[in-house]
Amino acid sequence: YQEAHRTIIFSFRADESLPQLQLDRDQIKRVLINLLDNAVAALDGKGKIEIESSYNPELQMASFLVADTGHGIASEDKPRLFEPYFSTKKSGTGLGLAIVNSIIADHHGFIRVRNNKPKGTKFIIELPVGAAWVAAVSGVAAAKLPPTAKKTQTSPSRMARIASTVS
Repeated sequence: YQEAHRTIIFSFRADESLPQLQLDRDQIKRVLINLLDNAVAALDGKGKIEIESSYNPELQMASFLVADTGHGIASEDKPRLFEPYFSTKKSGTGLGLAIVNSIIADHHGFIRVRNNKPKGTKFIIELPVGAAWVAAVSGVAAAKLPPTAKKTQTSPSRMARIASTVS
């Protein structure tokens, strides 16, 4: 992303305490690409995009933030943002954030949108880790899990590499 968008400042802060995650690497990469594409579009060629990871050991929750300093999202659009076919872009299909929401839900996580201060938008993704992940999936049929979610463990350094491949 940095190579293709030289007038945009990208930053990445990784929480080194983040444990390994049970996730589908390709699907999470798709989430990051979609959020970054939207952030780039919101900046109109100039601004800042931040990607950040954090870990809350008490809640056993990993969080990922993608924030931009773009034009932001109107309050009336936020409730519909993750609906299929809803788009604020003239050329948008309205599928990108619906797919992102579906992928995060398949990982038993949550995604929220907030205003970024002083301007722009931030998306916060929360994914269960360890025992919280086991509790989240214990009542779910295996068929509903992402195909590689049970096989892939991603360390903080690998998560940084995933982020670097999309930036």
